[in-house]
Formats: sequence, C-alpha cells, structure tokens
Amino acid sequence: MRRLFPLSALALLPLLLLALSALPRASAVRHSDFKTCADSSFCRRLRRLSSLPLPRHSPYSLGDIQFAANRAELRAPVLSALHPNVSFELVLRFHRDGTARVQMDQTGERHAGHRRYDEAERWAIDQQPVPAAEGTVLLDEEDNETRVTFGPMGRLTLILTHAPLRAVFLRDGEEQVVLNDQSLLHMEHFRPRPAVFPTPKAEPAADGEEAAVPQLVLQKKRALLEAGHTETHAEFWASFEQEDAGEWQETWSGKPDSKPRGPEALSLDISFPNKAFAFGLPEHASPLNLRDTHGRKEGDFSDPYRLMNTDVFEYEHDSPMSLYGSVPVLHAQGANGAASVFWLNAAETWIDIERVEGSTQTHFFSESGILDLVVFLAPTPAQNMAHFTRLVGRTVLPQYFAMGYHQSRWNYLTTQDVLDVSHAFSEQDIPMDVMWLDIEYSKQHMYMIWDEVTFPDPERMIQGLDDEGRKLVIIVDPHFKRTDDYFVYKEAKELGVLVKTPDGKGEFEGWCWSGSASWIDAFDPKSWEWWASQFRLASKKLRANARNVHIWNDMQEPSIFNGPEVTSPKDVMHYGPWEHRHLHNINGMVFQNLTARGLRERESPARRPFTLARSWWVGTQKYGATWTGDNLGTWEHLAVSVPMMLANNVGGMSFCGADIGGFFGNPEPDMLVRWYQAGIFEPFFRAHAHIDTKRREPFLLDEPERSAVRELIKLRYKMLPVWYAAFKENAASGLPILRPQYMMFPTDVGGFAVDDQYYLADSGLLVKPAVQKDVTSVDVYLGEEQVYYNYFTHEAYHGASGGKRVSVPAPLTGEMPLLQRGGSILPIRERVRRAAELGWRDPLTLIVALNNELRRPVRAEGLLYLDDGQTYEYEQGAFIWRKFLFASMHDGTHLLSSADEARRRELTTSEVDEYATSLPSSYNATDNAFARSIADVRIERVVVLGLEKKPKRVRILATGEELSFKWTPGAAATSKPMIGKPGKASELIIKDPAVSVIRDWAIEIEE
Repeated sequence: MRRLFPLSALALLPLLLLALSALPRASAVRHSDFKTCADSSFCRRLRRLSSLPLPRHSPYSLGDIQFAANRAELRAPVLSALHPNVSFELVLRFHRDGTARVQMDQTGERHAGHRRYDEAERWAIDQQPVPAAEGTVLLDEEDNETRVTFGPMGRLTLILTHAPLRAVFLRDGEEQVVLNDQSLLHMEHFRPRPAVFPTPKAEPAADGEEAAVPQLVLQKKRALLEAGHTETHAEFWASFEQEDAGEWQETWSGKPDSKPRGPEALSLDISFPNKAFAFGLPEHASPLNLRDTHGRKEGDFSDPYRLMNTDVFEYEHDSPMSLYGSVPVLHAQGANGAASVFWLNAAETWIDIERVEGSTQTHFFSESGILDLVVFLAPTPAQNMAHFTRLVGRTVLPQYFAMGYHQSRWNYLTTQDVLDVSHAFSEQDIPMDVMWLDIEYSKQHMYMIWDEVTFPDPERMIQGLDDEGRKLVIIVDPHFKRTDDYFVYKEAKELGVLVKTPDGKGEFEGWCWSGSASWIDAFDPKSWEWWASQFRLASKKLRANARNVHIWNDMQEPSIFNGPEVTSPKDVMHYGPWEHRHLHNINGMVFQNLTARGLRERESPARRPFTLARSWWVGTQKYGATWTGDNLGTWEHLAVSVPMMLANNVGGMSFCGADIGGFFGNPEPDMLVRWYQAGIFEPFFRAHAHIDTKRREPFLLDEPERSAVRELIKLRYKMLPVWYAAFKENAASGLPILRPQYMMFPTDVGGFAVDDQYYLADSGLLVKPAVQKDVTSVDVYLGEEQVYYNYFTHEAYHGASGGKRVSVPAPLTGEMPLLQRGGSILPIRERVRRAAELGWRDPLTLIVALNNELRRPVRAEGLLYLDDGQTYEYEQGAFIWRKFLFASMHDGTHLLSSADEARRRELTTSEVDEYATSLPSSYNATDNAFARSIADVRIERVVVLGLEKKPKRVRILATGEELSFKWTPGAAATSKPMIGKPGKASELIIKDPAVSVIRDWAIEIEE
C-alpha cells in the first residue's frame, strides 16, 4: 500500500520508516515479539506448581496469631518447610463494609537489605476502607483453626487453618472464596546469587548406579517429611525450586534483563466454590466470561491470561494476550451469589483459570511485589463493584462535550485540513465536538512544538474550532527526543526526572517516534509540578494553548520500539529507587494523572480536564478516558469490542470506547454503518484510523450510508442527557455505565454468559449491536418477566422468568436493535446542535416506558442530571438532579411527577453503597447558580408508552391547566404477550406541558 506522509515528515522519512519497520506489517500480531508463559522464567517456575496431582500439602503454616485491640487486624508469622530460616508474616484486616484484606511479605533479615515492592497501594487505593467497629469481629480459636466472624450483621466468617495454611471465607455459612486450597501459595525469598549459575550438570550416572541427588534437595526433602508431607509431595516440593536459566538473568530477542535482585515471584491459588462464571481481568480481546486456560477442552486457551501493558500492533480478536491495560480484579458469579477479589500488584502477572465441578479455580502469579489481596464478599455483583470502586476511585465526571462525537485520524495534515473537515461536518448537518491531531502535528515528533510548515498558524485553527463550539485534542507522548533544541527534554534532563539506566547513574535511551528518546519518570515527585506547569495558559510553553485544547497520552505502556516486547527493559530505574519491573503496569496511569493535573491547574477557576490514554491501570478512571487500542476494521474486531468494553467497565474503567471503523483497514460502507451503530452506545465515541487508510469521515460516504450515520450520530446527541446522568450515577455509585447481563440479573444463571448486549446504566436502554455481515435481525436475551419497547417502532416485547430470546430488527440504517425497558423514563433533547454545549438551554422530552406491574404504584422512573458541564462548581451545589416518577393511583388516575433527587440521596442509603451522598451546605435544588441559569428550560413533550386506556383528560395538578394530547391505541404494558410478531404499544403524547426542569411538579392523567 502506498504510504502518504505530511510535508513535515518528508525530512524525517528515513527515520520514520526505520521506526515503522520495527512494527509488524502482517495482518495480525507478530507473536515472536511477545512472550508466552513458557518464555517467561517466573511464569514457568510458578506454573509448575500446579503440575503436582491433587491432593497437595502446602509447605506453609502459621505461627502464633496476634489480634489488634479492636480485633479488626490479625497478624501471624508464616513458616515455610522449604526454607525454615526465612521469615514471612501474614496480615489480615477486616472492614466495616465486609471486605477483607490479606497481605503477606518477607520479614526479618533479607539479603542485601532488599524489600519487596510494597507501594502499589499508594497508586491504586483512593479511599482506605473503614476498619470494622470494635465488638463486630468475633473469635473462636481451636488447636489448628481460628474462626473469625465479621461483616454486616455478622454474616461473614473466615476459617483460618494453621497447618497447612488455608483460608476460607464464608457468607451465611456457605463457602465463597478459598485461598491456598490447591496448595499453590509460594513466595520466593531474597537470596545471594550463586557463585556459579547455573550449576554445572552432574555427569550422568553409570549403568546400574543411582543418579546423584543434590545435597540441598535432600535437606529440603528431609525437612518436609518431618513436617508431615508424604514421600511424593516431599520429593516434589524439595525439587520444585530447581534452577531456571532465567532466574538471575533473562534474555528476550537478544535484549538482556540483569535481574539484580534475583528471583522474587509470588503465587496464590484462589477458588470460588459453586461459581462457574468469572469476569474481569481487563484488558483482553476475549469473551467476558473468562475461559479456562489449560487447553484441556475445545475452546480453552492454552496460556494463562496475562496482565502486562504492551503495545500490541493489530492484536488478535480472541486471545489471552496482554494488551494496553491491566486491572487485576476478578468477579465470580454463581447461583449462590457473588464474590470478587482484587490482586493488588503492578508487576507482570499471569492468571490460570479452570472450572472444576461447577466451581472456578484460579492461580495468580506475579514477578515481584508483596502478596496483597482484597476480598469482596457482598452477595450481589453490584455491591462488590461499589465496594471495589470506592476503594480504587470512581470515574471523574467529564466535561459535557467529551460525551459527544470525536473525529480523528493519523493524521490531519494542515491547519486548513482541520478547519475544512470541521466545516464539512457543519455543512452536512452532522454533529461533532472534537477534532484530533496525531503525532504529525509536531515538529520532528517533539510534542507540544507545532510543525511550522503544516501548522504555521495553530491559533487560527483553534479559534475556528471554538467559533463552531468545538474542541481540539493533540497528542503528547511520554518519550522526549534527545536534543537540547527540545525544551521539554532539556528541562527534564536538568531537573533529573528522566528514567535511568539499570545502574541508576545514566539516562535511559530508547527509540520511538522521535528517534533517540528518553522517558519521563512520572513516579519522581520532582516531575509532578514541572509537568503540570507545561499546560498552564499563562506559561505560553504550549503555543496556541487554550481552554478548548485537550490532551491525548499515547504510547505510555511505555512503547519502546527497540525494547523487549516493544516496551521498557525491566531493570531500568525509577524514583525510589525501584526497578521498572515492579511498577510497569502503573506507568501509563501515573503519566495520565500528571497530564490531567496540568489541564486542571492551567487556569483558575479550574475546568475539568479531558485526557485520553492508551495504557491504563487501577484508578485510571479518576483521570480520563481510554480506548481499546489498535483494533482492525473487521467484523471479528467489531464483535469483540462489546465484551472488551464490558470487561473494562467491570474493571472500573467505564469511560472507554473502540476506534470506530477499526484503526487498521478500509471497512466497507455496511461495516462502517454497523461500527457507528455500536459506537453511539460506547461511553467514549471516537472514529480514528491509521495513516495508511482511506479517508472515511461520515460526510464522505455515499447515500444511503451517509444519512444512516448522520442519524446515528444525531441519536447520540439527542441522548446526551441520558449519558450525563449515567456518568453521574457512575461517579456516585461506582456501578458501570455499560452493565452486562449478569450484573443486572444476578439470579438468572441463563444470562450470565451473555456478553453481546448490555444496559446503559440505570436508563433502561438495552443495546444489542449487530456485528455480523448481512444480518437483518438479532436475538436479544430478556432475563426477566418484563415488557421492553423497541425504541424506534414502539413494538412491545415480553420477557419471561428464566430468560427468553426475542428477534429484533437490525436494519442497516439510522435505526438499530435498541430496546427500552418497561419502568424507565428517558430525558432526551430532540433538537440537535452541531456541538454538545450549544444545546445546554434546549427543552427536553420525556419518554415514559410503563412496566407491566399494574399493582405496583410506581410504573416508571428516570433521572436527569445537569450542571454547567465544564467547571467544578457542581461540587459547591451548582447543579440539578431530578427524579421523574410515573405512578398509578388507586382511583384510576396516573401522576407523572418531578422531584429533587439529590436531597433524597443525602437522606437515604443507596442499595449498593453504604455511605449516603453528602451535599454541600450551599445546595438548593431550585436556587443555585446553575439552576437559576436554566430556570426557563422546560419539558416540551412527554411520550407515554403502554398506557391501558385513552385518558379523559391531562392536566397540571397544581394549576388545573389542561394539556392537549394525542392518543394512538395499541398494546398496553400489562397485555399478555402475543404469539408471533410483537404488537405496537399504545402511545400518549402530551404536547408542550411547559413544566420547568428545575422545579417539582405533577401532571395528572385521568383515565
């Protein structure tokens, strides 16, 4: 394929081609660039643990247990029959919300004074859990067992077996999580490097003679036999720590890893009895329900899931390979309820998974760090999700524009090119909020310095976008071209905040887009204020810096073209000093955090930052958005994008999306329409494409595809109030914006494996993208006995207890498979502007979808949250948060009402979050600064679906003013399901009730 370069790149063509040549050019990932478990020394070593047949007998046991005064903390020495002279300690903490934390570390004398990396919690934990209150943790100790009762209402129990060490967590007397049940606990201790390594192999034994057994193996075997192990187990454990060529130095693709601290990996098996479904461990291109990884049956993976952030070029659509993000949280689900665990470790980690007799057994092993595990034992996945996100932080509320449509490619070529594209969107009546610039905007890939040939007047470009109500995002990567002509590099070098060579003395050098480069050490506190200062409007460092310019952090895994596995050598040094191996997965998140801080502090009063990052970890949701990286424009990648985003959401990362159309390739028009149908229901909605692809902006499509995409994007903009309420709910409760079936219906086992559809927060919208070529309909799974309405046609579908599949049309148009759940109310804005913020004072329409439960007074409810969409004034009470209710009264009338939701939340406790929302003292539902600014914004239309009878009259209750309405007969929500084609629901349209969005009101519907 002919490669086109912007003029600014011509002078760098040889260098750019060299960089590109380092990347795979086939149509799929180049596996030789990345390790399998067999290629990784610590993975080989620890995965061998599971090769011993059951039953195993763990060599670890507990010494005397000590409890803190309030009994919320337990400490005990851990003894190892393998290494009797090495000291470990187990710490268990019990929290008010019922979670428990398990930690184990090496103590006592350590070789060379080394300590294991124990700072991961510094970067991961946002809010430490409240310890269990005194008197709520009860003890019962026996000879070889300690029983601890804890948690809300004393429903939780820990049974701690001393020898061999085993921990069982129970809820209501039923096992939920078991640690070391398979005897796979192991922690490699610090030790001196052998004088000769590897040990020379002994000469083979002569015929008739027994092979010599190393003295150390004999000593270990003797100690294990004395500790009560069987002969078979003693032989296994005694020889388990056999020498591995990669223990003290490992080489991959000719690149050495010096491993100055030697082996320090750790391992633990975690079992989930009676829970056959497991979710989480993003980011992988694979089904939501995690597959078995031992390759024992068809469909299994043969390698464990890997968590190590890497720049995987053209990744496969069905693989356990690590990608750009890593969140070691796993949610297990069964008919007996839920349980979750969080493996708090930032090093390279692998996880084996196996289902055994209806239970899930997992095996976690990491290259370094302490053992640090948080166990979540609430009965529902929503509660465990709320507890997890409270611990690690919840999604930052974005600026309103960020939910709109983003248009990007690698690369828009000039200032005029950007303005022409923006103008074409306006001219073709297609909404769009953000234009993006990839790496070619910058001079010689020195980010933040504009290319003077192609972007000589960036101020004009930014002003032109601002005139249309639009924003600009530019890319700023963490690698700095090594030349003093680049002010960023020069300042970083002088400040001493660059990643260092393994000896800690020199400046690490690698290769990326800029050629020879160095990397910022975002862990160094000296870098924090310095990096933030680069973005301040007053500093003038970034030319054309303005409040409508935002930042994209890419390549921060970090991606290093000449590094092992296209990333950083593990033995380079960060602040601490710590080797990169210990904190690899945190790296991208910390850099995005600093960038978000820079945007937040660039002016006063502060505005909310928008940052996008490719590499992410626990807590990234606090700083911005992410996306699924370098996907392909294929049907398979379109299909896998759905479970990938669901996995990200249950990993705490809701603000995510996939490149619409695929980053690579030239999708046919029908595929592109399907990508947009899916994309409008992704939290982050961006089209992006590789430099080799053809231009594919929506206005370049032929008809009817152009009109189809236009209507889809407009639908996204109509629903922005729904999305904003979803983001607010996510920030408040921690529950995902995109919710998988199992989380919505945790007792419907038949729906647990469904991962090709999802619910949009609490809105009631059920989305099922069509992801196969030439389909005209899709099967949607309804997991409850409830009515659902086709959003576009108002046809009514009825679910069933135990689950039911219904066929929903999937036209290749501006409509798509989209259902509205009975019992929901959607606030939308039917007037669509060219950019999101331009419609902030437009009226709203309420779409009321009645449920089929006539005996329940509340037939539907929904939320509307609005604030200024830019600043942090909402934290001072400048917002509105309204709840709409449709209630059926005993006398046959109905009331549609609006009430303040924020005050109700302050006074009541959420079902999933034990702590009530705290409102600022200045909050007034109708008389705060923002509410006053939209005092005249009204509800201009109400649509009620599924009403039983035509009303006699409709009136505003407070004034008695009668309202005009239109009635279209059809099926009622309470009608019994029809055989064959679904019936169209009745439709009541109330015309312009003109009630205020900021005030309490009620509309009476009299039958």
